[in-house]
Amino acid sequence: MLCTPGTRCSAKYGTWEWNFGSSPAFNFQKELIFAGGSLTLNLNINQGMVKSCKIYGDFFEHKPVEELEALLTGQRYEEANLQSLLGKVDVSRYIGGLTSQQLLTCLF
Repeated sequence: MLCTPGTRCSAKYGTWEWNFGSSPAFNFQKELIFAGGSLTLNLNINQGMVKSCKIYGDFFEHKPVEELEALLTGQRYEEANLQSLLGKVDVSRYIGGLTSQQLLTCLF
């Protein structure tokens, strides 16, 4: 049963901590081809948090991509959270030709 507004379920099962924070550790890899080149994204997720992030690819970087990796590391692996974070960053400064929305789709 999905806990949504208007349904009757325990508050415990509708929390981020229950649904993601207690999940087992996993690695996630995704590749993306975009107008400015290509990238491969590797994430290590543990207890719903990004423990490490590595971005490789064939693209122009104006600022060190390691700064973007550091920004993502330590964040909740939750789409709304990462969307909010990336909305404050000019991703194209790190990966030429890539938008925040394109990076977000690559994160999930």
